[in-house]
Amino acid sequence: MLAALAVVQWLVTPLGALTRGAAAIARGEWDQTIPISRGDEIGQLAATFNRMARALSETTTHLIQRERLAALGELAAAVAHEVRNPLAGLKTSLQVLARRLGGDEARSFGADVQREVDRLNALVSSLLEFARPTSARLIPVAVPTVVDQALALVRKSLHQHRIRLVLEVEKPAPRALADPRQMEQVFLNLFLNAQKAMPDGGTLTVSCRTASDGEAQQVEIVVADTGKGIAGEVLPRIFDPFFTTDPQGTGLGLAVAHRLIHENGGSILVESPPEGGAVFAVRIPAAPQS
Repeated sequence: MLAALAVVQWLVTPLGALTRGAAAIARGEWDQTIPISRGDEIGQLAATFNRMARALSETTTHLIQRERLAALGELAAAVAHEVRNPLAGLKTSLQVLARRLGGDEARSFGADVQREVDRLNALVSSLLEFARPTSARLIPVAVPTVVDQALALVRKSLHQHRIRLVLEVEKPAPRALADPRQMEQVFLNLFLNAQKAMPDGGTLTVSCRTASDGEAQQVEIVVADTGKGIAGEVLPRIFDPFFTTDPQGTGLGLAVAHRLIHENGGSILVESPPEGGAVFAVRIPAAPQS
C-alpha cells in the first residue's frame, strides 16, 4: 500500500507542477519554469514545457514590441518630415547671414547655431532610420568580418577613451544568415553604447561563437563592457524607443539595434552583473552548412 502511494506521489507531484504552470501561462503569466530533477519521460516533458514557455514569452514580447514600434515609427516619420525641410532652410539662411555680417563674432555665433542644426538633422535622420527600416536581405556572411567592419569605425575613438579591446572569435569563423549592412549597424550601436558606459576607460570584450537553441544552429555575438552597469529599474526599458539615461542621447541606438536584430530573425538579451558592467548577447540564425 505504501509503495503504491509512493508511486502515485512520484507521478502526481511533477504533473501537478506542469498543470499549474500551464494554468499560469493561460492567465498570461509567461515567466514559468518547471524544476527538472529527473531524466525520465516526465523530466523530458518538463524540459519541453520550459522551452515552450520561453518561446511563448519571447514571441509575446516581440509582438507587443512590434506593435509599439509600428505606432512610434509612423509618428517619427511624420515628425521627421515636418522638421527636416525647415532645418535645411534655416541652415542655408544662417550661412548667408554669416557671410553678410562678417566679423569673427558673427562667424562664431553662426558656427555654433549651425552645429546645433546639424545635431538636430542627425536626430531627424535617426528618426527616419527608425521609422522606415529597409527589409533585411539575408545572405550567408562571416560574422567576424562584419564585426571587424563595425569596429573599424570606432577603434580610434575607443583608443582615445582609453578603452581596451578584447576579441574572442571561434575558429573556423562562424557564418550566419543575415543582412551584413544591418548587422554592422547593430554592432556599431552596441559598441558606441559600450563606449558611453565607460567614460573613464575600461575593457570592451567582443566574442563570437556558434551556439544551438534546441535543434536550431545559431551564431552568438556577446558585447561586454566594464562600465558602471545598468540599474535594475532601467533594464526592462533598455530597448524602448526614445528612452535614455544620457542627457545627450536620443534613445534610438539600442531601439534600432533591437529592431534590426529581429528583422534578421535573431534575438538580443542584456544582463548587468552585480559587480558592474553590461553584457549584450545577440543570437542570429547560422548559415546552412554547404
